[in-house]
Amino acid sequence: MKIRIAQFILLVVIALACTNNDKPKVVYTQDTTAAGLIIDTTAVPMANLPIHFDSTNYLLFVVGKTQSYGRDSKFYMGSGSSDGDSFSVGYFDGESVSGDIDNIKFQHIDSIHIRDLTTEQIKIRSFHMVHATANIILLEVVDKDTNLDHKLTYEDVVSLYIANSNGTKFKKLSVDGHQLLDWELMTVADRVYFRTIEDINRNGEFDKRDAIHHYFVSLKTEDFNAVQVFPLKKQD
Repeated sequence: MKIRIAQFILLVVIALACTNNDKPKVVYTQDTTAAGLIIDTTAVPMANLPIHFDSTNYLLFVVGKTQSYGRDSKFYMGSGSSDGDSFSVGYFDGESVSGDIDNIKFQHIDSIHIRDLTTEQIKIRSFHMVHATANIILLEVVDKDTNLDHKLTYEDVVSLYIANSNGTKFKKLSVDGHQLLDWELMTVADRVYFRTIEDINRNGEFDKRDAIHHYFVSLKTEDFNAVQVFPLKKQD
């Protein structure tokens, strides 16, 4: 019975998380003053042991923050947890990592030097190694406090980023304010296609009355420029 109750609670937590993921918010304001993000002083910086993607020469340290929970509300993220404390940041499944990630650190397999992916304050929801003409990493990133709650969370707009497998050329692909819907690697063309949605009626939410945009990025070039395409446009 206790196992069934625990399973039910876990399913509820996952369902709530998925609901938040699908409902980013945008708050429009005339105030142009940059509002600072709230720093959680209870969170402790943490880095996992390095991971390695096949056919690359770099080890990746996933960096984030963990929090302690009381004995009556334990939530374990991995085998490295004890007494309600989690010592794991994100979940690695062989080709991708997901979680509440602050940064990624890169270390060449023949070096002791470690370099940051970025110095900006962001939240990486997930990143995925794409094996194509050149190994690249695609990242789903929250980079702006779009709902103005002074935090970067699942309720903010998610953008698509790209980087080389060594962490260089970290670049935003999607347009500011556009919510990422999905992306797909087309190996036959060495391209990554992705879709975003734009809140054209500016009601602060993304729904069927808004505009969907299509883009692709060629992995045969080094500039990683996103090109917009119009599959629904009538051709002459």
